[in-house]
Amino acid sequence: MPEPVQALRIASVGGAARISDVAVVAPGVSLHPWQVAALAWLLFGLTFVGSRFSVLQPRAQRVLAGWRRHDAVVAVFGLALGSAWLAPAALGALAIYGLVARSPGGTGERLWTPRALGVLLVVVTVQLLLLTRFSGHLAGPELLGAAYDSLADHLTRGRSTLEPWAIRWEAFHVGDRIHTYFGPLPALLRMPANQLAPSLYGLWSRGSCLLAAVLALGALALLLQHALASNPHLALPTRRRLLEFSLLGFGLASPWLFVMSAGSLYHESIVWGAAASAWGVYFAARLLEAEQVSGAALLGLSAAAGAALLSRVTFGVPLYGILALAGSLALRNAIAGEARDRALARLAVALLPAVACLVFQLWYNLDRFGSVTVFYDPKYLPYLASGTDAWGFDPRRLFYGLANYFGAGQGAFSSSFPWVRVSSPVLSPELYPWVAPSHVVSLLVVSPWLLIGAAVGSYRLLSASLLARLFAMLLLAELVLVMCYFLVEQRYALDFLPFLSFAYAFYLRDAGEHPLVPIMPWIIVISCLATFSSTLSWIPRAGPSYPLRYKASLLASFERVDRVLGVGSGSLPDLPNDRNEK
Repeated sequence: MPEPVQALRIASVGGAARISDVAVVAPGVSLHPWQVAALAWLLFGLTFVGSRFSVLQPRAQRVLAGWRRHDAVVAVFGLALGSAWLAPAALGALAIYGLVARSPGGTGERLWTPRALGVLLVVVTVQLLLLTRFSGHLAGPELLGAAYDSLADHLTRGRSTLEPWAIRWEAFHVGDRIHTYFGPLPALLRMPANQLAPSLYGLWSRGSCLLAAVLALGALALLLQHALASNPHLALPTRRRLLEFSLLGFGLASPWLFVMSAGSLYHESIVWGAAASAWGVYFAARLLEAEQVSGAALLGLSAAAGAALLSRVTFGVPLYGILALAGSLALRNAIAGEARDRALARLAVALLPAVACLVFQLWYNLDRFGSVTVFYDPKYLPYLASGTDAWGFDPRRLFYGLANYFGAGQGAFSSSFPWVRVSSPVLSPELYPWVAPSHVVSLLVVSPWLLIGAAVGSYRLLSASLLARLFAMLLLAELVLVMCYFLVEQRYALDFLPFLSFAYAFYLRDAGEHPLVPIMPWIIVISCLATFSSTLSWIPRAGPSYPLRYKASLLASFERVDRVLGVGSGSLPDLPNDRNEK
């Protein structure tokens, strides 16, 4: 057993809910940020060395000329790239910029400027700092962070079980075997990672979440770019400004920021599902733009649907529905076309990733619960074993879901810092069995920009093509389903992003010179502040997701802000540890 595994197992002895407040890391394991910075500078240097070759020299000169016209932005990015603490964020921002800036979005006009690189850097940096508790260390222990590592070990031996010490109170006891209801995708990603760096066993959660967030940000950037590139009503500077502020909003003024505040097992499964779903929405939008079903877009949608299903079923099912619709159209075109055999072969290849992931998920379900159709069975979880009829979805909860996730946000505001806070949801005891304290803040309070844009986009979807409306209905079904769940938690609001981003893209496609367009950036900035404030307010309440010292330091910071501003003490109410949070 690797040293970190033994240390983590020892830390869990003495009660299933005991969480060590000290980071347990084997000697020599820490992934220091300066090592990443050195790698960044090496790659940066190799790029410029390569530019000396005649084939690449003209393009490199154009890039350098463009950078010289934006000295301030490039200087900030260069400092971040060389900084030991911000190197991972700079690399993530550069990867997204390199991916998206190469695509003109269907027109000859480039919507991406170096200023957008600065926006990406801000977004990824804030997410990185929250995720690493303002330390910059990507390798560190997180709540139940070794569960996926243990599952990866067992999957290599053809079993879906895992060790009891790794999953603790979230263990599903099926006979004499221990399982988890979480999707297997993060565990599959752990397999090569633990082979390459076995000393980091149990310490991958933060890096995994950051990678998922960067991938999602790249998909959202492409979605926004293609939507604005299709807009004939707005001038190029206005479209660029909308692109940059919309990207800022998705990164810092949406449920993404809240979920990126912790790398626990509960959050990691959701961020990978949301990242895969973001790519699925992008490829679905591309399929709507094409006159005929694009094979490349269909392949991308297939891979995204499979990854989403293996992460979290609520993200995967709508994408499989969209894939079925698009695949049916492609099949009809293939049968009616001249080169039928070749078209059918391309269609089969495009659908292969989704089929392979579905087969694996069905085996995973069968091996865990004895049925290919059962993704989650609460009777095997000790603290949910009684009253199993209540632990599921109930349409009668829809009203409460709407009120808590999209309502007026009663109790969300405070006269002391943080000024916007999460609060306990308003629930009916008859419909919501008590499991543990939960926390939520209305998206109307923290993400009004997204709701406004999505509302306008939804109205325009009514006059869109039948296929676009069917896509939207499938994505909307995910939103409705989550609002009927037996728990109301802010992290579940990330399930709303597929539909909201799809509708928001339709708003950007047809946005004209309307009074909403010039004020949207200001609404986004205010939303960023509200989302960041509410996220900070949640951390001291988050049970064992964070060490006590980190919570205490944040509370002390809140009090210092209040003293500087001369307002009364606004200490957050004490809540019981959320041991059994789901």
